[in-house]
Amino acid sequence: MSRRLSFAPISGDEPRAASLGDDAPPCGTSLEDDAPPRGAFTPSEARPVFAEVYAEHFELVWRSLRHLGVPPAALDDAVQDVWLVVHRRLPEFDGRSKVSTWLFGISINVARSRRRAPRERYPSEPLPEGIESTSLDPERALASRRAWTLVQAFLEELPELTRAIFVSALLENFSPAETAAATGLDVQTIYHRVRALRRSFQRFMQRNPEVF
Repeated sequence: MSRRLSFAPISGDEPRAASLGDDAPPCGTSLEDDAPPRGAFTPSEARPVFAEVYAEHFELVWRSLRHLGVPPAALDDAVQDVWLVVHRRLPEFDGRSKVSTWLFGISINVARSRRRAPRERYPSEPLPEGIESTSLDPERALASRRAWTLVQAFLEELPELTRAIFVSALLENFSPAETAAATGLDVQTIYHRVRALRRSFQRFMQRNPEVF
């Protein structure tokens, strides 16, 4: 069973444009090869401009970090970490992969660092009274929130690398080659892992039919 997954963030958990933090990039790109690889930039081609990359891919970075396990309270800082790495490393980007693939790889490393860091305690704040929903379809919004929560629960059960594959291939719909480039695995391994993940997630959905 195959279907494209799309989940709206729950209230108070939506992307906000972040100020620009730091972390190690994913898979480095070298400029030392004698001949540029297929897909690399040539002197006549324009390299990506940071402002354009930020505007086009901010939501991808936000979603990726959230699905990769960064808690909401740490999300803004993690987004900032990714974009500072991008700002520093963008001149080295040589086009061997798509910009989105490169960004996802950086997001994997930032999420890993955030998940392994000591957990901080964040104060909880009650919602102010008198808040009214702006949703035109409250039942649909509720179902979306439930789906988001359950998918996060499924992701929490997965090992770190398997989780990254699920997010890349099944949530962001990256191709097997793009997922392989972002995770550092070979394409055949990605095919095998994705098939197994589809079966696991199908069993998960069958245990929660009222949501899906």
